[in-house]
Amino acid sequence: MTKSDDDPMNVAIEKFTPTLKEMGFGSFAGYCSGAAAKKIGKAVAVALGLAYIALQGMVSTGFVEVDWNKMQEAAIKKIDTVSIHEP
Repeated sequence: MTKSDDDPMNVAIEKFTPTLKEMGFGSFAGYCSGAAAKKIGKAVAVALGLAYIALQGMVSTGFVEVDWNKMQEAAIKKIDTVSIHEP
């Protein structure tokens, strides 16, 4: 019979236990943050969708007028990082 100290499996387990504990906690924390981000992302998407539907409803009833061209230009100014200058 061999002693349990000489068993390669026990030696490997003892050697890698701290690393496995850290990886286990990191995996758990990553899963939790991913699940939270997924739920928050869905809630934000639903809120933006409902706001857009409400705005379109107010536009179609004539309660609000929206200058979509002006909104498009403003959005492009914010998003577009490349400006083309003609000589």
